[in-house]
Amino acid sequence: MASSDRSADRSSLADAISKAASCLLLALAAEVAFAQHAVRLETAGREWVPRNAAFEIVITPPIGPEEGRPAFLLGATDVTDLFRRTVLGYAYRPELMRLPVGEGQLAVYLVTPGGEWVELGRAPLRVLRTGGFETVTATPRLDLTADDLLSTGSSRGPGTARERVNLQADFQGSITRSGWSLEPRVNVVGASLESNALRFGQLGNDAPQVDLSSYSVALRQGGGSLQLGQQIYGEHRHLIRSFSGRGLQLRLPLVARRLDVSIAAMSGSQIVGWDNPTGLANQDHRILTGVMGFDLVASRPGALRIEGSFMDGRVLPQAGFNQGAVTDAEESRGWGVRLLASTTSQRVRFEGGWARSRFTNPSDPKLSQGEAIVKVQPETRDASYLELSLGLVQTQTKKGRPLNLSLAVRHARVAPQYRTVTARFQADREEDLAELAMLVGPVVAQASYTLAEDNLDRIPSILTTRTRRAAANVSLPLRDVLARTGGGAAWLPSLSYTLDRTHQFGTGVPKNGDFTEPFVPNQVSFNQTGSLDWNAGRYRAALRLGLSDQDNRQSGRERADLRVFTSGVSLGGSPAESLTLGLEAARDLSKNLEFGQETETRRYGLNITWQVSKAVSCSSLLSWSQSEDHPSRRESGAWNADAQVSWRFDLYKRERHGFGGRLFARYVVQESNSRDSVTGVSPAARSWRVSSGLGLSFF
Repeated sequence: MASSDRSADRSSLADAISKAASCLLLALAAEVAFAQHAVRLETAGREWVPRNAAFEIVITPPIGPEEGRPAFLLGATDVTDLFRRTVLGYAYRPELMRLPVGEGQLAVYLVTPGGEWVELGRAPLRVLRTGGFETVTATPRLDLTADDLLSTGSSRGPGTARERVNLQADFQGSITRSGWSLEPRVNVVGASLESNALRFGQLGNDAPQVDLSSYSVALRQGGGSLQLGQQIYGEHRHLIRSFSGRGLQLRLPLVARRLDVSIAAMSGSQIVGWDNPTGLANQDHRILTGVMGFDLVASRPGALRIEGSFMDGRVLPQAGFNQGAVTDAEESRGWGVRLLASTTSQRVRFEGGWARSRFTNPSDPKLSQGEAIVKVQPETRDASYLELSLGLVQTQTKKGRPLNLSLAVRHARVAPQYRTVTARFQADREEDLAELAMLVGPVVAQASYTLAEDNLDRIPSILTTRTRRAAANVSLPLRDVLARTGGGAAWLPSLSYTLDRTHQFGTGVPKNGDFTEPFVPNQVSFNQTGSLDWNAGRYRAALRLGLSDQDNRQSGRERADLRVFTSGVSLGGSPAESLTLGLEAARDLSKNLEFGQETETRRYGLNITWQVSKAVSCSSLLSWSQSEDHPSRRESGAWNADAQVSWRFDLYKRERHGFGGRLFARYVVQESNSRDSVTGVSPAARSWRVSSGLGLSFF
């Protein structure tokens, strides 16, 4: 009986396997048959079509009646009923429904007689927006902040309450059509208090309280562009480099994109405001510059490239909008050459540049004030630099970790009195640097050595100074280093160490320069810092140590040395998902060996952040410091507390646009005191401030 049961089971199993194999073969045959159909989208050669365009889907070979019927999905919408059969395929009827704008996918399916949907193919469908634009994006944002100082005062008496409102509006957009794009950007700021106006430092009470901070409008096509407004220009480090101003810039690719030209006219400094939209209103405060570049290797742009630059600039003695200064009118005109080369793998890279500049200080009546002064003579000088970077090793260890070793050498020489109004550097200086960098898995190490010297013309009455600097740093994340060997643990720290030694000295006593030997510098600065950082889940800790030694070696001042020891520890973490705590403690000890003085400073800090709910949060910061001088027995201390509660809300929010805000209240108290045991004077001061505010954001 048991034997017959086993035979029946085996027969049933064989039948099941046979049926499954037959189904699999039929499915594979169907897939092969369906895979023979190809789908093609015909749009009369247009990459983008208007919303009312009629296009055609061609399926080859055509779907036979015995196979089923076609179905069309545009995105997630079934649009099969919007197509009609043609001689070649299926044509879309836009009179029934206009196409949705933007980029989408049209999927073509075969619906079999059994109701199965089999995908035959997909085709991208790009539909123009109103006006024939391919893409239109707009990102406006408006932030309004109202602060109300409810109460303020100090140990000297009560303060004055005040209110202020600040505004910041920003707009970014982009429009594209037929390979062209237009990209506007505008930023406007406003302040209810005149003293907070953007140009208060320049115009005083006449400064507009709502002012234009920055704007730009860029028209681009291929590799060319035309830009008006704020911009940054220049890559030649000794002629014009990352110069920022407001103006007009044109870039054009020429000669099969091997030759490119760019020219720019810009303001002589960063400017803001409505009254000079182009930045070119004043011809005496203007920069004219341009670059022409040519790629010598057509098959690989950047392999060997040469650039020629020119710059003609005039700068008036104008203070910046956010910083006052007494400056002098300046003019410079120059040109330069830059050569760049690299291998295909980028293991070898070279950059070299040379520039010549003629610098002039024109007469400035505002500075001379009617006095007879010696006229500054124009100077024409040169500057040059060379950089070579070598990837000595680029491979992997046996365990699959990256192993890289690179060497970089640099040389720069800036002639005495070399200047240009569009770049900042130290003139009359020659510098050589070698830098070695190594990467082994997560371990990073770097070492460099620098030689520098000034007074390149060897003028006997000018002090010649030489600098020798050696620096090194290493980062060693022990947890990652040992993780691949199986010995890693979450509690292992990341170790970092930095060393910097600088020796600066004069080569001798200048002749007829009113110098004596004790005033010729000879100083060695030696700085070391080390740290250990732990990160374990929601908790973190760090230990910092530092030593700074200033060793004066000039004649007669051998004891004028200074040493500073620093140490610090920090702990932090999140004992709960809504609570974050942080604690810091630091100690600095400064020793003046010449006068036998010591200054010890201790600092402590505690910060707490509590996310009460998704919308409500509380934060507080408490800090305290104390300093003691020995043997003068002077003491000073200070502490402050800052507590704030805020509520964020969203009144309206969509995927890209919305309206929300933030309501907050804040309390700040500060206190300081000092004591002089010699004079018996112990001044103290205390102040407090209670404020509230409302911020609104429209985006």
